[in-house]
Amino acid sequence: MPNILRFYEVEASTPSYLLTHRDFETGLLLENSCLSEISTAQTSELRTGNFSNYSGCLGILPIVDASNVVELLVLVSQVESVGKIHDGQVYRILDVDLKIINIPHVTKPEQAPGILQQASIARRFFSTGRSYFVISPRNGLRIHISQQSSDFSEGNMKYVWNRGMFYRWKQFSVAENWLCKVICGGVDMREINVLGSWAQLALITRQSCERAGTRFNTRGVDDRGHVANFCESEIILVYEGKMVSYVITRGSVPLFWDQPGIQVGPHKTRFTREPPFSRSAFLRHMSRMKRLYQNVCVVDLLSDRGSEGLISHAFRKMVQDAGMGLHIPYVQFDYHSECRTNPDEGMSLFTTLVQKELSGGFNAFGFFSRDSSSIYSRQSGVFRINCLDCLDRTNRIMRAISHHVLTQLLAAIGIPPENQKFSSVLASMFVFCGDEISKIYAGTGALNAESRAGKLRDGAKSASRTIQNNFLDDTKQISFDIVRNTLFVDSPIYQKAKSLLGNVDLNIPFKLRELICDNQLTFTNFKPVTVAVGTWNVNGGKQFQKDETKDLTDIALWLFEAPKESTKEYPPVNGFVDVTADFNELPDIYAIGFEEIVDLDLKNIVSTSTATSYEWHEKLNALMSRRGYTSLINGCQLVGVCMFVFVKNSLVPHIESVASHSVKTALGGVAGNKGGVAIRFELHATSFCFVCAHFAAGQSNVQDRNNDFHTLSQGFRFPHNQTLSDHDYVFWCGDFNYRIDMENYACRDLIDQCQWNQLQENDQLILQKAAGQVFEGYQEGPILFAPTYKYDLLTDTYDTSEKCRTPAWTDRVLWWRRPAFFYLPREHWPQDFSWPSGDLMYYGRAEVKSSDHRPVIAYVSVQTQVVDPHLRKNTLRKLIADIGPQDASVYVKIVNLQENNWVVFDGKWVEYVSDYLGEMVGKVSRARLVDEYMMIVTFKDSQHAISTAQLTNHRMQPMLQLRVELVTPNYRELMNSELVKLDDATQLNAQIALECEKRYAKMSNGTSVGLPKRPPPPKRPPPPKIVESRSMGDLARANAAAIGSGEEAAPLLAPPGLDVGAKSSSFQDLRKNQSQNSLIDDSQFTVDILTTDFDPPGSSYTSQEDIRFPPPPSQSNSYYDFSGLQAAVESTKMSDPGNTNSLTPPSSGTGSLTSCDSLAVVQSSLPPSIPPKSDRHRKPVQLPLPLIAPNVSMPSPMGTPPEDEDPPQIPAILPEISSMPPPQLPPPVPPKTERHKKPVPFYPK
Repeated sequence: MPNILRFYEVEASTPSYLLTHRDFETGLLLENSCLSEISTAQTSELRTGNFSNYSGCLGILPIVDASNVVELLVLVSQVESVGKIHDGQVYRILDVDLKIINIPHVTKPEQAPGILQQASIARRFFSTGRSYFVISPRNGLRIHISQQSSDFSEGNMKYVWNRGMFYRWKQFSVAENWLCKVICGGVDMREINVLGSWAQLALITRQSCERAGTRFNTRGVDDRGHVANFCESEIILVYEGKMVSYVITRGSVPLFWDQPGIQVGPHKTRFTREPPFSRSAFLRHMSRMKRLYQNVCVVDLLSDRGSEGLISHAFRKMVQDAGMGLHIPYVQFDYHSECRTNPDEGMSLFTTLVQKELSGGFNAFGFFSRDSSSIYSRQSGVFRINCLDCLDRTNRIMRAISHHVLTQLLAAIGIPPENQKFSSVLASMFVFCGDEISKIYAGTGALNAESRAGKLRDGAKSASRTIQNNFLDDTKQISFDIVRNTLFVDSPIYQKAKSLLGNVDLNIPFKLRELICDNQLTFTNFKPVTVAVGTWNVNGGKQFQKDETKDLTDIALWLFEAPKESTKEYPPVNGFVDVTADFNELPDIYAIGFEEIVDLDLKNIVSTSTATSYEWHEKLNALMSRRGYTSLINGCQLVGVCMFVFVKNSLVPHIESVASHSVKTALGGVAGNKGGVAIRFELHATSFCFVCAHFAAGQSNVQDRNNDFHTLSQGFRFPHNQTLSDHDYVFWCGDFNYRIDMENYACRDLIDQCQWNQLQENDQLILQKAAGQVFEGYQEGPILFAPTYKYDLLTDTYDTSEKCRTPAWTDRVLWWRRPAFFYLPREHWPQDFSWPSGDLMYYGRAEVKSSDHRPVIAYVSVQTQVVDPHLRKNTLRKLIADIGPQDASVYVKIVNLQENNWVVFDGKWVEYVSDYLGEMVGKVSRARLVDEYMMIVTFKDSQHAISTAQLTNHRMQPMLQLRVELVTPNYRELMNSELVKLDDATQLNAQIALECEKRYAKMSNGTSVGLPKRPPPPKRPPPPKIVESRSMGDLARANAAAIGSGEEAAPLLAPPGLDVGAKSSSFQDLRKNQSQNSLIDDSQFTVDILTTDFDPPGSSYTSQEDIRFPPPPSQSNSYYDFSGLQAAVESTKMSDPGNTNSLTPPSSGTGSLTSCDSLAVVQSSLPPSIPPKSDRHRKPVQLPLPLIAPNVSMPSPMGTPPEDEDPPQIPAILPEISSMPPPQLPPPVPPKTERHKKPVPFYPK
């Protein structure tokens, strides 16, 4: 084992340790969490006593112990040599030692039980034998980047797993050559004899730490464009002073997807976000690949069937529509299908596909070559290979590519290409490195069934993978997070600052992040966003299979039309409405929660089917996409609780960090029949979280419901350990099951009287909230609607069952906003700033009767924080100038003015100066001698170093004058260099947002990425033949023919009560005509008319809707003919294409032909006499409409004509009675459930 470092414990009042390096004369002093390089003389003075030998230092790892941060110095204690190229010796790490350096008299984790578990997890990570570092005095070999990459390139640290441990070295500007840069993956090196000389062949496979994780915990892409299991494999060949190398990459499909649940057998993949939300991350990933490698050829090995086929199809479409000038060759090769029976033929086909896509085939990108003095060629691109796990199939294809490339590498370096040793050795090296990557990501070696024995071994590996991936990977994931140092990332302040910085990772001190949050108002503005949050308990979805629910007519009424329906009367009858709000513009965000989408029986509790939630999602997605919305996430389900979030297409490029979580509350958190789901995301610089919950039932179980709320509030966890309170806005909706503590009959009487205030005085949720037991700090709108629970199905009658439950407001919506300066005491908040918690626009219910609950929805206008990049840049430069250097250190000298020389320091002088500056400026962390005339002073706060530097020439005593200068005077330049990353990221984000907006603009016609197109509507059955009758259909067809031939069309007459023109006759006029017509009977019948061709652009569903007309007079042979209704409307459009009045809502008191998104219906107006309030929403209104007898004049549809015009004569449409066919009976009256269909509202464009 090489002894590179020595570790000494220095006797001092504070924890002090000394590191010496065999290649350096100076030493490294670690004192009170401060680092500094000391002179050779000081090193010799402190280098006393016992020491320990180590092979390298990995950095300082911080671990949280309760509220304290314990710092561990990580030293390599045991290694194994892998090989050597040039002067670079590569070692595999087998074990490490951890030294506590910031707690007095404690150096071992065993002495601090609070951190023992985390320390052991970190130590276990480095003892797996898959971590490597290189010792190369002249930097001849680098394993953390490719040989042709620059040390200052963008990706020079993406493979360094211990980079998070460098923060103290960066803080105190200490050279990083004290540290080892560790990679994870596989390194294999061989020497091969070539004609008496030795050639060195190496394969280095390095796994990126950007999105590190295990197989089922980390899939796809993140918002920054980093993908799971991204690896770079580099072939290095050295012979007679020349070096050639070739790089191949692999990585997960750059879309948002995962594999949920227990994974046994076939893979069950799903999109965690809809494909449109993957575009921004995909473009970031591919743009980064293009910058690093110039050109990229994607090789997709996924199957084109099943769930893999869905991901492969979406990936291919994303590559083909990349935009932004990203021309990306794409090779789709279904490995399992093509190579299952005959691998040789399959690989031959793969070669053909690559040659077809790339003009140079496998040699299209060239390779890197150099000698000791010159670079001769560079590789101009890479293959990017993926399968599902990027393991087994990917390993075989990489071996195939390397076999083709090896020939040109050997020729370039002067080795005969026919030498077969290199090919076989390189193939075995790929097998080894593939196994190492597979062990990191999946827990076992790669599958490689090339024989019967291999298949048996693969079966054992698959079984082992199943156990490890499903039950043991969580601890392994924690070890990845600890080693990568996510301590400060978990801080709410860190996360808020990161969102203000556009989620760009910058190497800036934590103090600067706090200042960014303090000054956020100087570079942000606020933009209003409307959020709609709805909840509905669908009672097990029992009515979901029926037409009225599946057509989503009532769902559309609930989500889109509830505010408008409530404003038709004053005061509103179904909820609170802000009369000043504009409801013509739909909300920006919809959060839709459901409860009991499946029956809460034992079968569903044990194993819940996702089929119902999938069907709900498909229907909702189809409904929302036609209004310009995109599904944020494919639903988050916990047994019967499910939530969907939709956002407008224009907001999609600005949404990041989407995550979901579910928590069970029933039976102490074991069963999921009660519990909640949550979905969170960030819009611009504002974070949102939506919760849908189902609390414990029972009239008296108030405490159980309170406990459910607290269990959910504390149980929800998101990435970086974020909780509900770490979000700017939190919305709760659901069936909370809080009841009204009143006698049943008294409660129902108050409901009939609309005495909402008296009912709320006994509402359990309002009482518990006022007592501070639940929803503390949350807001709820005024409850101005009837209780939503419990109804008899398909009626307006409250529960008449044996239990006869008391009505209650069980279904609620509440919200909360975090203060902008949540991390500061209230007295330090800006006095002139106010961030409104949200303005309620609507809070009410919808009359959907297919469940025992009524759905509830709230519209809330909130303020989102939007960053101005130019102002942010100016603010950051000012803050960097004020914050001071990260090391917070100054050099101090003292001039004796009387003797005009420097004061010679000793221990007493150090203590005196330290106390003096501590009292005058701020708390001092350490003070020590640099030499006999100079000392270094480090403060707790970096701004104190700036203040002390301004004290130069200050007189401590009459004849003693200070000389002070910063240890790091160029600190501004160092931190400003980080702003270049921010500028580049901001520019790229702007380009991506512009590209995405172009794509989403094309979706305004109702199409949606990844959704199948709707089938064409069914054809209308042929109209009945009419014998010797001049009906409305005859006139319509005659008019259509006349218009087509250029003749003047005859006037059209619509059926009574319908408006196909600009304006209908008044209802009162129609009733006058009815009273004059003795043939009219007030009885009514119902006919069904299929209206498929009335759909406006963007609609997709057809339906039947009841259209009620009075029957023809019983004493005549006349009858109604509806065959020409469609032709009448089409004729009207043809005669006046600009006339859209037939598609506008009817004015009050008229009957008209209206249109909605899914169907066109005939909607009758309200009668002149309004029914009592209690019955107003109970029964559909049926109106007798007049039948026009022969030669009867009607008022003009356009109103009263001017005096100089003759009133238009309406021709009779009924033939003489003698010429009429035999009377026909009306259709049978539909069942009660059909008669109670609600009329479908009109949806404005």
